[in-house]
Amino acid sequence: MSAAHRSEAVSAAQLRRWTLARQHLIEPATMSVVDLTEHLVGLQAQTPWSWYAGFHARQHPADAEEISSYLGEKHLVRMSSLRATIHLMTPRDAVSLRAMTQPVHDRTLASSFGRELAGVGLDAVTAAAGELLAERPMTLKDLGGQLSRTWPDTSPSALAMVARYRLPLVQLPPRGLWRQSGPIAYATLEQWLGNSPEPGLSITDYILRYLAAYGPATVMDFQAWAGITKTRPHFDKLADDLITFRDERGQRLYDLPQAPRPTDARALPVRLLYDYDNLLLAYKDRSRFITEPYAARQREMDGVTAQAVLVNGITAGTWRHSTDEGTSRIDIVLIESVNRRVLDLLRTQAWNLARWLDPSCDVLISISDSR
Repeated sequence: MSAAHRSEAVSAAQLRRWTLARQHLIEPATMSVVDLTEHLVGLQAQTPWSWYAGFHARQHPADAEEISSYLGEKHLVRMSSLRATIHLMTPRDAVSLRAMTQPVHDRTLASSFGRELAGVGLDAVTAAAGELLAERPMTLKDLGGQLSRTWPDTSPSALAMVARYRLPLVQLPPRGLWRQSGPIAYATLEQWLGNSPEPGLSITDYILRYLAAYGPATVMDFQAWAGITKTRPHFDKLADDLITFRDERGQRLYDLPQAPRPTDARALPVRLLYDYDNLLLAYKDRSRFITEPYAARQREMDGVTAQAVLVNGITAGTWRHSTDEGTSRIDIVLIESVNRRVLDLLRTQAWNLARWLDPSCDVLISISDSR
């Protein structure tokens, strides 16, 4: 079916419901941790542990130790890919996504460290870094120090960033394992997996998978999610395989013909999203879920990324977790009006998450209103 044959109007409320269903934020996923990670095309995971709450919101029952074991056993990896940020992915996606997003890594390196690296042969630095990492895993500080022996007039941190953005580097466990810590040590993906996998998936493959998990969406939404540009020709190649909708702003949204688009009118469940949940980061137009009061509050947080409270599909507040003196505490600050039923649901969701995060602790839930 050609995309030109269908362009129905779709409301913001419908878009939220459809996307939340595909994200398993209405009904929990019954698939495995690995399969859910692959369905979501990874979870942004630059913090050691906050992304575990992404599974808690989507899977029942979620087991943090089980999730952690897949990372330790190399069924999942944490490395830079989409938007040049650290994501939790399957090895298959790690190989293909890292190759697909090399342009955004190149842009980030040039924009952030171009001046410091002026006149430096990036290929030579990349090759030298690869040789050093072949000997043993290293932190970026150690790697930069080693590279500075050959390039003494260049900042060691800038030299390390050449490797960070030009090589497919995995952040090694125990970093990222549940309730464990360790240095941010890197190895190449090939070294960590023990083989030399080739990218097997194309941009068109990822357009289809993105729509399956985040659609319907615009070309610009896909590009914002991936961090890459000039993908419209790939959408055009898929025209006969996609349908289109028109949102309230008149934007063309692409979708898979057989993707779930639930029509029931039940209230959407309350959800607590972690700080870098891709649901909120996967679009150029983030108004699908993010309200202006929430965006304003985020701007006030001085570089700290808020963790969102989702009520009826929109950002109705923020939450934070802390553990102190045997108490697992979640503090919720509301920025939208909610009724008593929603307040009860919020307390239940927060209590379940606080207990899950710290099973041996007492639980304390605080809900306040910032309006």
